[in-house]
Amino acid sequence: MKTRVLKSIVMTMVLAGCWPAQAQTPTIAPSAVNFSYQMGATPLIQQQKVVATLPAANSSQILAVNNVVVAMYQMTYNGANICSLGPSNTGCGWLSVSPTTGKSPLTLTVTANPSTLTAGSYAGFFTVTTTTAPFNPLIVNVTLSISNPPSKLAITSPWFPTDASGNQINSLGFSFTTSDLAPTPPSEVINVSSTGDIIPFTVTVANVTAKGSGGGATTPVWLRVAASGGNGLAATTASSSAFPGSFVGITVTLDYTAISTLDPAGSPYSGTITIAAANTVNGGFTVPVTLNIAAGAPSITSIFPTAVNAVLAGTTVTGSYVFTLVGDNFFTTTAVSLQQGTSDAPVGAVISLPQPTYLSRQLLQVTVNQAYFTVPQSGGLPVSWFLKIANPAPATNPGLLPVTAPFVSLDPTQPSISGVVNAASYQQASVWAGGGPDPVVSSGGSPAAVAPREIISIFGQNLGPSTASTAQPLGMGCPGVTDGTTNCLTYGTTWGAITVIFSYTDAKGNTVSRAAPILMTSLNQINAIVPKEVAEVLSLPSQQASISVINGGSTTAIPFGVTIVAENPGMFTFGGLGQGQGAIINYDATGTVTSVNSTKNAEPRGNTIAIYITGLGILSDDSPLTGDVIPLTSAPNPVADSKTVRVEIGGQPCVVTYAGAAYLAVAGLVQINAVVTPSAKVGTNVPIVVSIGSLGAARSSQSGVTLAVK
Repeated sequence: MKTRVLKSIVMTMVLAGCWPAQAQTPTIAPSAVNFSYQMGATPLIQQQKVVATLPAANSSQILAVNNVVVAMYQMTYNGANICSLGPSNTGCGWLSVSPTTGKSPLTLTVTANPSTLTAGSYAGFFTVTTTTAPFNPLIVNVTLSISNPPSKLAITSPWFPTDASGNQINSLGFSFTTSDLAPTPPSEVINVSSTGDIIPFTVTVANVTAKGSGGGATTPVWLRVAASGGNGLAATTASSSAFPGSFVGITVTLDYTAISTLDPAGSPYSGTITIAAANTVNGGFTVPVTLNIAAGAPSITSIFPTAVNAVLAGTTVTGSYVFTLVGDNFFTTTAVSLQQGTSDAPVGAVISLPQPTYLSRQLLQVTVNQAYFTVPQSGGLPVSWFLKIANPAPATNPGLLPVTAPFVSLDPTQPSISGVVNAASYQQASVWAGGGPDPVVSSGGSPAAVAPREIISIFGQNLGPSTASTAQPLGMGCPGVTDGTTNCLTYGTTWGAITVIFSYTDAKGNTVSRAAPILMTSLNQINAIVPKEVAEVLSLPSQQASISVINGGSTTAIPFGVTIVAENPGMFTFGGLGQGQGAIINYDATGTVTSVNSTKNAEPRGNTIAIYITGLGILSDDSPLTGDVIPLTSAPNPVADSKTVRVEIGGQPCVVTYAGAAYLAVAGLVQINAVVTPSAKVGTNVPIVVSIGSLGAARSSQSGVTLAVK
């Protein structure tokens, strides 16, 4: 269009006969003028300087700005917007030039006024010539580009608070009580939209606080986001695109696993949600997030010991008892006190105790001076006591109540039981590897679990003789053996006036007592076999039983409670205490025993090993009586379903070729033969774990047992 306008001017001059014989055309710098303006920006008026110059020989001539022509990009060629400045330089639409005349060099101010214009491209020009040669003009092209402001991201949320004037404050807040299953609220939403174009954006979360007060560990990122239109999964990042006239919902949640590890003492915790457009010109937001954590009421799963010795009057004591509390919601600020009686009927004053030792959220240790348990010589024993465990009540829950853990003080001259563990693993219960919570814990019963035929260790005081005594099996014959062999033996249920009794309530409500075969007795420990008959408890609503020890004419005043489970595996070790080198025998490729597995006698991959374990429950052939020693003449006795017995060496599953009775050993000591996986890790301390039960309800042997593989 500019070309057509220029041709029109030239034709006009030609037809008028005004073309000079010797025209002097000025030069101008810059040769063209370009303006750009964004709607709503300041300053509104746009200006640029240009300088018109004549050759030195003609510098005395007067330069003149003859006219200004404006052509809008959408107009047709008809000269509609072409106008002349005229003598008053009144301007022409959005474009004006001043001054209109002057000597060379002449500085001109070119002005663009986009006041009433809409977004788009505008073109115009003006001419500069000499007053003596007005028909030899210099044409200066002018463009004006007007753009709308870039589209911006916009956010709103029903969860954003407002200030006193009702203005939205871009921030979010959550609260969490450690005993709750979810924060309050469970989630919040930020709505992201666009003021114009489609805008891709990303969402990123981060912690502001670098460390919490719970042990000084780095605070895990506890914020999570998910964007509608994305994959919908809560994560630390998300992405989507904002559209005009609609919004993308960013769902903000908290990671329960992460927040459940945060200490209330470090509250409030701070985080940020950053919403950023892919192109920075489209803007973004940083939304601060605050998490207030309050301590919930602690819970108690178990207390150990459950009984301590009373101190008889006149006895001098200087020691202390250390109680281990297992539960949840323990913190560095948790306080523990001591009181006699029961929580329902307390006796005497509350005794403040030193600050307990914080081991973890689930483990607390409390030191109690033995002198608190002093009683008169004629005082009645046992005496009931309880520990009161309390967390500081937060402002959001001023009525937070403590919990209690009962125990008793016993006559130090009488037998008492302080603990029952698997004799191989030295653990109260095997590792739960099934789905859902551990039924031993969630049932609310005793945390000490035992299985039928399991070899157990009972710990306490005055349980037996001061010198350890190993029981000897008796030749009482074995059911089903008729060949006259004399090696069929049974461990008795009494050894040196010591008897162990399992008691429980059967389906008819009757109290049933079962004597346990005894393997060893000493002053503070008894090893015994759980009677196979207690398996009937597994079908009852409550799988609870109790253990009592009779030492001569004295019986433990407080029976020790246990939970009966179908399997409770524990692997024997050579070092004792259930850790280190496993009690494992090496076989060669022909199936011949070669050596005891050790760092000096590693088993080659692909060969078979024999593992010794207890707590595998009732075997498929249940003919041996409780306490029977398995004779060599007995047929192989696999577990009820050998497919449920699994062995992992270094995390690699193995082929199990046999899982059943160990010959010449008491029924309950089980031998498992497994092939060392060819891909197993090589080393002198490769981890080994045995599990039994269906995948949804399996229990595993203790961690920390190893073998040598080459």
